[in-house]
Amino acid sequence: MEKATSQPDSVGRAPAPVPDEMAVVGAALVPLVVCGLLGQLLPALANTSSALILVLVIVAAACTGYRSAGVLAAISAGVWFDFFLTAPYLRFSVASAADVETLIVLVTSGVVINEIIQWGRRYQSQFCDSEAYLRALLSMSDADGRHGKRVLDAVSRRLMTMLDLDACRWVDVVDPKAPRLDRDGQVRNHGRRLAVDSDGLPTTTTVALPIRPEDPNSPGFILTAATHIARTSLRQRRLAGALADHIGSILNRTKHR
Repeated sequence: MEKATSQPDSVGRAPAPVPDEMAVVGAALVPLVVCGLLGQLLPALANTSSALILVLVIVAAACTGYRSAGVLAAISAGVWFDFFLTAPYLRFSVASAADVETLIVLVTSGVVINEIIQWGRRYQSQFCDSEAYLRALLSMSDADGRHGKRVLDAVSRRLMTMLDLDACRWVDVVDPKAPRLDRDGQVRNHGRRLAVDSDGLPTTTTVALPIRPEDPNSPGFILTAATHIARTSLRQRRLAGALADHIGSILNRTKHR
């Protein structure tokens, strides 16, 4: 499932989604509870009003950041709308053509709204990643012998923001045995590619981001995501590799001055 990040920084980011299990369970059960409560208000409450309330429930599920949660909420809302709020009541059957129309509009609009929200979250995430990348480049633009450490600290903070890390620090030599974030955006451990998109960054070990990938004694950044599942996107990881390349170029420049 997708994710969003939540590390505090000067760069704004979308809030982190709730854990995926909670999102799925909530998306399935909350429409059931809401429909059951709305059923107690019949016939005083019109079905169209109930449908609008359920749309808000679907929007809340979509805002968790998981597309599947929004879709599941839309389906669950449709099922329990039929069961509790359409005649014959407490049966999975719809007798009224108007209720059939309301049910179809409810589910369809819920799915469409979910897709719009997910698109907006992706756009916001890409914008924030690009902003973090540009800020890091600006931080590096004044790098020299006096400001080198300050620049490395600034880039470490940008990497924490971009990759949703608990910590990021610079080391003179990265551990050659640690998993590595390669320039293609993949994280590999002894040549085996890790499923970061689905499983997140490793939580039991750190990840090395060397500035010279082919050098076993390369300096670089140590990435730590130990307290939560950081499911970073391929684009985010490639931007991180590009930042490491820029740091390598700057250090080579300053070394030969």
